[in-house]
Amino acid sequence: MLKAANACKTPCKVKWGHEVVATSDGREALDKTAEVNFDLVITDWKVPNTDDIELCKMLKIKEDTKNLPVIMVSTVKSEGEVQNAYNAGVDDFLTKPIDIRDLQNSIATHAAPPS
Repeated sequence: MLKAANACKTPCKVKWGHEVVATSDGREALDKTAEVNFDLVITDWKVPNTDDIELCKMLKIKEDTKNLPVIMVSTVKSEGEVQNAYNAGVDDFLTKPIDIRDLQNSIATHAAPPS
């Protein structure tokens, strides 16, 4: 199951067969990971209530989510900022505007195949 911010408020199927659970901010995303066993988190760098560098750090500290892959998307292009994301535990970083093939490849690399 994937997390995608602001996509939909109830679980939904996306074109590639994965179920998506959307949250409105980083705190809600963190809370959801305590309720649902996700295969992957897709998050934006800047979301309300916490930046997703902090979200990623919190996910990587928790025993039950420390191995949860995180894909971060952002308009940030600075090499230092991207390195900060990887240092926080991000597994992949995609720069906006996102090439749909890059997103598909990242999901295929980091998530379990859709059921």
